[in-house]
Amino acid sequence: MSIEFIAGTQTKIELISQSHGAVRVPLAQNFDYTPSFEERRIFEFDSADAVAVVTNFNGVEVRFDHFDTHNQLVDAVVNDLDPAATALADDPSLYKEVTIMLNIRSKDTNLIFQSVLAKAVRLTGAASAEPVRTESTISRSGVAINVLRLKGVALEYSRALRSGSTAFPQGSANSNVDKVAALNLTNYEITLINTPQVVVANDPAINGTALIHVLKNGNKYTGATISASKILIPSADFGANDVFEAWTTYLDV
Repeated sequence: MSIEFIAGTQTKIELISQSHGAVRVPLAQNFDYTPSFEERRIFEFDSADAVAVVTNFNGVEVRFDHFDTHNQLVDAVVNDLDPAATALADDPSLYKEVTIMLNIRSKDTNLIFQSVLAKAVRLTGAASAEPVRTESTISRSGVAINVLRLKGVALEYSRALRSGSTAFPQGSANSNVDKVAALNLTNYEITLINTPQVVVANDPAINGTALIHVLKNGNKYTGATISASKILIPSADFGANDVFEAWTTYLDV
């Protein structure tokens, strides 16, 4: 089991809620994640050695710290509320799953050389400290179903709606803007800003593609494809008020 620490002035942390888009965490102090495994040894009679070792992957523990100054933005994401709300109630019993993405820049070139995608993160309540002489800090921790570290590429987040959709639109408090999906014959197309770069992976679902993860209304969706710089969604799957979110990889040059 290993721990990956990510820190530094060149790291951008964004939280994506289930239905209210992406928010950048200002003044985030660190982000670390630890894959969790459980090993079980199987023995048999007349043998002092184990005949097999069964390893189970139990998800990934994640944690990050931020200053209390911007705690309301994070509260809005984990409660799946409008990040632009003037006042909101933080209720840990009603927390929703979030997605966390990081793009990490090299201090030498200022280019993104790796990215991190934490999927289906269930954060716990916030542990806070009120020091006498320094800014109050908040520690957030939780468990993700998986965390992908993508070496050599950056992540682009796309949130797409159909024209005339009544779904929540990303606004000034969000760190991203929505895209309007365009109907082309039997597919709705989402145009990417950056040229996709395929990755090599052991997981056949992402090996040889730049389309890393797709959500439909906050739930995993597997019907999307990618062609050149467009994500294609079958028109039958894209309802009038549906929201599609996609994470694609690209080279930062």
